[in-house]
Order: sequence, then C-alpha cells, then structure tokens
Amino acid sequence: MKNEQVQKVYLEEMRVTEDHLSYMRGFKDRRPMMWTTTLVLVVAFLSVPFNLSGVLMIMACLKLAHICFRALYPYLGDSSFERLSGGAIMSAVCGVAAIILQSHDTLIAYSIHHHSDFHKRLISRLLRTFYFIEIGTNGTSEEQKLLSQWLVKMHKHAGGMMPPNGFARDAGSPEAASGLDEKDPIQKGTKYGYDVDETRVWVLQTITWTVLQFEDLFGMESNDRTREAIVLELTCLGKRIGIPSHLLPHSYEEFQRRFESSLKSRTSTDTSNHVIEKFVALVSSFVGSTMAIRIFSLAFVVAWPMLPKEITSTYPNPTLNSRFAFVIQRIVLWTLWALYPILPHLPLRGLMLLILVLCPKEMSTISSAMKQLWRHEIPHSEMIDWFQGGKYSSFIQRVLGKWISVTSMEFPGNFARLIVSSFISWIKRRIIAIYLEMITTDMRVKKVKVPRHVSFVCDGNRRWASRNNMKIRDGHIRGAQTVTNVILWFIKYQSLGVKAITFWCFSTDNFKRSKEEVDHILGTMRDEIEALRNNPLVHIFKMKIGVLGRIEQFPEELRNSIEKLEEETKNYSDFYLQLAMPYGGQTEIVDAVKSAIVTGLTPPPSPIQGDRGTDLRHRMPVAPMSPAPEFDFKVNLSDVVKLVSEEMIGRHTYTAKIGVPPVDFIVRTSGECRTSGFMLWDSQYAEMLFLEKMWPDVSEYDYVDSIWKYSQRQIRKGQ
Repeated sequence: MKNEQVQKVYLEEMRVTEDHLSYMRGFKDRRPMMWTTTLVLVVAFLSVPFNLSGVLMIMACLKLAHICFRALYPYLGDSSFERLSGGAIMSAVCGVAAIILQSHDTLIAYSIHHHSDFHKRLISRLLRTFYFIEIGTNGTSEEQKLLSQWLVKMHKHAGGMMPPNGFARDAGSPEAASGLDEKDPIQKGTKYGYDVDETRVWVLQTITWTVLQFEDLFGMESNDRTREAIVLELTCLGKRIGIPSHLLPHSYEEFQRRFESSLKSRTSTDTSNHVIEKFVALVSSFVGSTMAIRIFSLAFVVAWPMLPKEITSTYPNPTLNSRFAFVIQRIVLWTLWALYPILPHLPLRGLMLLILVLCPKEMSTISSAMKQLWRHEIPHSEMIDWFQGGKYSSFIQRVLGKWISVTSMEFPGNFARLIVSSFISWIKRRIIAIYLEMITTDMRVKKVKVPRHVSFVCDGNRRWASRNNMKIRDGHIRGAQTVTNVILWFIKYQSLGVKAITFWCFSTDNFKRSKEEVDHILGTMRDEIEALRNNPLVHIFKMKIGVLGRIEQFPEELRNSIEKLEEETKNYSDFYLQLAMPYGGQTEIVDAVKSAIVTGLTPPPSPIQGDRGTDLRHRMPVAPMSPAPEFDFKVNLSDVVKLVSEEMIGRHTYTAKIGVPPVDFIVRTSGECRTSGFMLWDSQYAEMLFLEKMWPDVSEYDYVDSIWKYSQRQIRKGQ
C-alpha cells in the first residue's frame, strides 16, 4: 500500500491529476470567496478619498489571481513534476541551505577554507554545484557515467590529512594568535576530502533535507509519498556518484533516522563557525553587491528558517536580528508561499542561464566544468544547446538561452524574432499537452481496449544522424535517449492499461556492421543499462527488466551489467520492460524449441507463479537453453517429437520465460514496412503500425497517438 502511494505521487507530478481536477470541480465551492473578493475590489474603487483604497485593491487583485491561477495552474503552466526535478527557486534556496549544513561538518569546513576560493568566487562554486545536480538527476546516461570521475577530479586537491589544528594559518596571523583552532576536536591525521564515503553521504543528506523542507513549506502538496519519492530519487543519485548502497536510505523514515544521527554526531567548532560566518556575511550583503549575489541573498532569507534548530541556534545570524529585517523576511516567505504554485517554471538549467546573463564572465566556469567532464573543449553553440535542452525545458529557459547566444550586432531584430519563435513553439506544446490529456482521459472514461504489451522496433538512428549532418554515434546516443523518454511516457500513461513494453535495440545481424560502430553501440548499451539500475522510476513502479536474446554474444562487461540489472529487478512484477538485444526472430524459435525439448526430458521443478494481479501470463519453469542438449539415445526419438507442440514452444519464448504475454502491438519507425522477423512466434495476432518518423524523432504525442490508433481498430483474432 505504501509503494502504491509513492507511485501515485509520481503520476500526480507527471500529468493533470484527479487532485487537480477535483480542485477544478470544487471551484464552484469557492464562489463565495470570489464574490467577497470582487466586493472588496468594488469598495476599493469607490473609496478613492481613503488612503487604504490602493492597498485594498492590490490585495484583492492578488487574492483573486491566486485563486484563479491555483485552479487553472495544471492547464496553463508546467506540471509539478518539473518543480520536483530541480526548479530554479527550489535550487537557489536549497543550494544556500545545503552549503550552511555541509559547513557544519568540520572536515568539509576545513576543506572549503584551506583548498577553495569559495568565499571569493561564490557564484562559480554554486554554478558548479548546480551543474553536478543537473547532470546527476536529469543528465544523459553518458553524462552520468562520467559524473563520478568528474567529481573526484574536481576535488582531488581538496583532500588530505588533517593537521594538529583545524586551519593551516601562517604564524602570527590574528587567527593563530587567538588560538582559534585549539578547540576543534579533530584528531591529527584524520582523512578528509570528497573520496571519504562519510563526507559524500553527509553532502547528499544535506541536499535531501533541504529539498524535503522546501517541499513542506512551499510545495503544492507535502505528504509521506512525496517525501518517499524525493528520498528515493536522491538515493539513486548517490548510487550514480559511487556511494555504497548500504550507506544510503531507502525510505523516508530511514533517512530521518540517519540524518538526525549524523546531525547529532557533528558539533560546532571554531572551524565551522568561521566558514559559516563568512558565508552568511557574503550572502547577506544585499547593498552594493551584484545582481546575482542579490538573488542568493533573497534565497538566504528563505533558506534560514528551513535549517534545523541545532543550526540556527548555534550559528547566530546578525542580519535577521533587527525587527525590520524580521518583517522583510516574513513578507518574502509569505509572498513565496502564496505565489510559488503559479510562478512560471524555470528549471535548474534556466537558473544557471539567468546567472550567466547577469554575470557573463562566469561562462568560463561552465566551460571549464564541461571540459573537465568530457575531457575536451565544448563549442559555445553546444553549450547553449545543453542549457536550452533537458527533460523539462521551459519558455523562459529558451529565451535566456537566446539572450546569451546572440551577439550585440544581432540586437534587436534577430533577438525579437527568436523570442517570437520560442513563444509560438511554447504555445504549440501547450496545445499538444491539452490534446493528449483530452484523448487519454477519453480512453480511460470509455475503457477502450488498449494493448497490454507494446513493442517498438527502434529503427532509423543512422539515417537521422545523416539527415542532421551528425556522426552515426550521435544518432545512436539520441536513439538511446528516446528509449529513456518512452519509458517515462509508459509510466506516465500507465493508467491506460499498458503493462509491458519491449524495445528491439540490437539484432543479431547488427554484428555485421563495422567494428567501430558495433563497439560504440555496445558501449552505449552498457551506459543505458547502468542508468536503468539507478533510475528511480524502475524501483518506485516495481518494473521488472529482462533482456531478450543471446547475451552470451556480448562482451563480459556488458553481460555483467545485464545480470546485475535483472537480479536487482527480478522480484518486481507491477510492470515489465524488455530489451531485445541481440535478438533475432529465427534464433528465438530455435532456442524455444531447444528449451521445450530439454524441459520435456527433465523432471519439472516446482512451478513458479507469475503475478496474477496484473493479468499477465504466468511464468513457466524453464530449463537452460544453451548449450544445445546432448540427447540420451536410449530415449525414443518419437517420444521427443511428441513433446514439440505449439503450446510447448509458446511457453518457452523469450517473453514467456519472464512472464509477459505475447505482443499485442508492434510499432516500427523510419517508414520501413516490414517486421524483419521481430517476435515471429508471439506476433501471430499482433497489430502493427509503421511510422514515417525516425526513432530519435519519436515524441510523447506519437506514443499516445499510437495507443489511441490501436484502440480504434477491430481486433478479431480470426473469429
């Protein structure tokens, strides 16, 4: 039951939910409040001689707008799922709060003071931190593969062994003369740095804590399922950066226990006091600072009340001691609470773009970070494309990208055209989103017949790359990203009834391609397999993953990754994801016949029941398929022949062994009207759809539209 609640929060975040619709249905119940607000507006207009009329009018307008936008928000703006995945406001506030929490650890504080120019280049440090979070949560599998190595390289000079006292200061300095370090309870020779597991766990805990607190204060909805989803998503981030699994929490309750224990084990020291005081003084200097610093000054005002009492009571904040500052803080907090749900969404990449617009010289920081990650120079145009991309891009994000991409010679005409084109594309996406919601709601209400098992023949990666003047390897990378997107849509629209999805990623014939291309495809597969292992959607929605084909033909490293993935998901049964690689339709039939014969010649083991709740095919006991069986010639061959039947072979196909029903719907891209032998046995009654688009161009609209087209067909199965 608890897992179902966690699943629900993801679905609520990814589409217009019943909660949002009930809010719309309950809109009529708020009419008395709206009429009262309107009455206040009329009184305000009629009370011109009174000085309070303007104030009343503004308050009434804000309240009326707040009611309307909260009700219409799911239709006019981006979904709350995008906010959970790193919005600008949440990232700025949580980034400031997390830095203060991290500096409470004396080892981290020492590393910041002794090895970092953090206090001199605050914006640079925050940009690098945001870049790390964006790659870890929304990056491609190739980016995430390089993330752990990049972090170690970034912090290789920020580690070592602690000296007898906290700071390594010059003799005669004011700090050394005051004996400031003598109170720090850090033993000589204590190891510090990013490669220390305890330090990495504390950093991740601080990020998780601040995100949870922000959602509690300002989120659309704050409950146990939201917290579980946040903890699991950041736990997967910890796995990606190499933190051992046993050190990571797997539930909100476990996280609470671990965080409280970690917080109690850390005490205030002169080292941490010094670093936090300098940081607070820096972000509190609103007057005379740059516009970027002022953004984080406002973020600090919001972040301070989110911190644990152990922190706020230990480290004084002189900037909020005055009554005037306290009043300003309350105004900021109330305003953010009231307007946050209706503010236009700006993802984390958009926040980074905003900082770069305000501080153009910081472009070198991002350029350096990308160079260290990819180990080569990244052209300026590719950097802009990265900033404007991402899973959850917004209109404002694209506008900011256009701003820093055009030169002064192109103003104002070209920039204006770019803004108009971006706005038109945003309008188109909003129309498509509303249309998709309409047809999916219609299918759910009418309970139309939808396929339980959908398969995709992922064709056209090379042709897509050729048409876009890109390398073949870029086409395969883009194709792998499309697979990830379709998995997201599969979960997003799971209420339609689709329970299993299969991708034909690599055929046995593909081994005939050039060695360079094959090696790159296999490398991309390995990265995607590792990304699936750490994908929170897989574990939240209990998605069982299987690989169809003769994996013994793959390199050992790829085989090991596949075996780990299948092992980690073998007990899941809510949804099924299958990757056909290296797959061939004829080889599947051969392997099924071999398996059927071997099973018939050996005593059957105890049956393993499948998941009856999902109405999928029960899993059958299967003996090993390969190597080929060595028959005992004392067995009568006529008895062996009698073992082979349609039913027996059907029980031993690749999908049957996982417990998945035969494919109902096969979708092939690139305009090719053939199946190429895909699922020869199981596709007897399968419907087929051939799309003209290349696989990398497949969109959310194509996925939903395909399911809708299937629902409009008359499926008789020969009757």
